[in-house]
Amino acid sequence: ERTNLPDGCCDGAFARYVPQTKQVFRGPAKGEADLLVGFGPGAADLGKKYEVTLLPEEKVGTAPAYVLDLKPRTGGGLFSAIRLWVDKARVLPVQTRLTEPTGDYSTIRFDDVVVNGGLPSTAFELKLPKDVVEVK
Repeated sequence: ERTNLPDGCCDGAFARYVPQTKQVFRGPAKGEADLLVGFGPGAADLGKKYEVTLLPEEKVGTAPAYVLDLKPRTGGGLFSAIRLWVDKARVLPVQTRLTEPTGDYSTIRFDDVVVNGGLPSTAFELKLPKDVVEVK
């Protein structure tokens, strides 16, 4: 399990904490924004960065979902492909599969999503154990 959090607000950097190895990796965000595909101001700009293909609908859990295949147009990024499942009723991402150039992939499922719920001001502070090794 990994936690990807912004390192400060909107400063173009990221921190990835891997509890199993007690390491935190920090660096410029670059392709890390691909982790958030489907979230944000809308899907209108997806076609600028990705070649988008609509696939047959599937169910994620019990919810019917649109399935989109995204292939980077230029410059690649961290991932050679992204598959995004979007809940038909709520029009929100419910699952994503991030495929690395090696063919390895991670599937992330979003359960119990709350839209515009309240968050404390500390929600995005990265609190690390004292014995964590920082890797840049």
